[in-house]
Amino acid sequence: MFRGSNATYQDDAFTYSLETTAIDSSLNNRTNGQSKGNNFQVQLSYNGQLSENWTIASAVNYMQLNPFNNSDYNFEFKNTANSINNFSFNYQMDDTTKASLLIGQLDLSWSKKANRIDFGAKYTNINTYYSIIFNNNDVQFTGNNNWFKYKESIYAAYFQWKGGVGNFQWRFGLRGEYATTNGIDKQNLRTDLGQFNYFPSAAFLFVPSQKHIFKLAYNKSIQRVSFFDRSPYLFYTGLYTNFEGNPNLRPEIMHSIEFDYILMGRFSFKLYYNEVIDYMNQISERKGSLETFKNINFQNSNFGLDISGQVALADWWKIGFKAIGGGIYTRGEVQNQHFRTWSAYANLSLMQSFSLWNWMNVDAIASYTSPISIGIYNTSHLFFFDLNLRKTFFDDQLTLSIYLSDLFGTKLQRSSIDFNTQQMNVLHNKDLRTVTLSLVYNFSKGREKEIESINTINDNTIDRMLKD
Repeated sequence: MFRGSNATYQDDAFTYSLETTAIDSSLNNRTNGQSKGNNFQVQLSYNGQLSENWTIASAVNYMQLNPFNNSDYNFEFKNTANSINNFSFNYQMDDTTKASLLIGQLDLSWSKKANRIDFGAKYTNINTYYSIIFNNNDVQFTGNNNWFKYKESIYAAYFQWKGGVGNFQWRFGLRGEYATTNGIDKQNLRTDLGQFNYFPSAAFLFVPSQKHIFKLAYNKSIQRVSFFDRSPYLFYTGLYTNFEGNPNLRPEIMHSIEFDYILMGRFSFKLYYNEVIDYMNQISERKGSLETFKNINFQNSNFGLDISGQVALADWWKIGFKAIGGGIYTRGEVQNQHFRTWSAYANLSLMQSFSLWNWMNVDAIASYTSPISIGIYNTSHLFFFDLNLRKTFFDDQLTLSIYLSDLFGTKLQRSSIDFNTQQMNVLHNKDLRTVTLSLVYNFSKGREKEIESINTINDNTIDRMLKD
């Protein structure tokens, strides 16, 4: 059983031109959310040694999720050009989800000297039912009560070979899967999809000495679509803005290649290139004065250089850094207009760790991102600072941590659009300052397992079940 609550405050300032008429407006959003859930999970697994070279690992995992979310929205809209458009509106939304997840997996491994071959099969079945109810009948500002349900099944088989000789090591893998998605909503809109995909991967490692490590890797991966994103739900967040799903949204396929060089185990240099087919991102479409936000697919290419490392200036002072310089090239279509966007950007982060009189550890993290363009959006500078206080007890078995996020409240997002008939600047002033308290106790490190157990559930699977 889980219960939680949160509140989000956001101030948006809009400036845009529409049909030669200048409009300046602001929207103050306040959202209070409460959530609870009655969930359970059970897993049955077996790991065994079949012979000197053969091992087996299997698992059957079942999860039942019953979360409930209640959100209270409050909007205060001010139009300085025409005060008659000012309004204040409040509504509540209840989001009830019932989801079940069944995963079965079987892995076999053969190993001899420097070679290891893994192959296996996996079946995943997701059943989800959503029900959304608005506690205000003014559809102009909220949306229609609705429900939808879907079933997703994934049949996968995979193979991987790890080997090496001398200073060289390699890994080759191939995964094939067939996925089906079947859904229906209140308007009797059906989704029936079936698709086969294969995902090759390869990596080469060259270790001439302990100080120098070189790696070259390629990977193909998929980001699946939540059925919620496909359902044509529509709900309003203000007088001029609403959100809806996209029934034609396709899954995201990414091809990535990278070259890594690790120096003395402390400094890392990475060159990378990613080509994303059917990249999923939220975009806006304007019809008159109404702006609709929804996810669309477009092409996205990004590449860059990533440098990171750690330096010990003293026994009590360590500095970690990360610098990314890259480029993004996007192209696609929105509002029957093609767009091509090129952007170069930099991301810098600096972490300093202090050990204060052997009593407490302090981590200070500063991060900065330069202006960047993705799709038809342009964002400005973004800077924030975090602070983490850590203390260990009982010979490092107990760790107490207090994490202060966005300490100075500077994580402000500014975006602009200059596309087709849209010219708009938006300032998202979100108060993201949070305090997180964690307490971790390590009872025992335990003994090393001879055979790795299967972990069948990952965060992406749960996200597809609960994404709203």
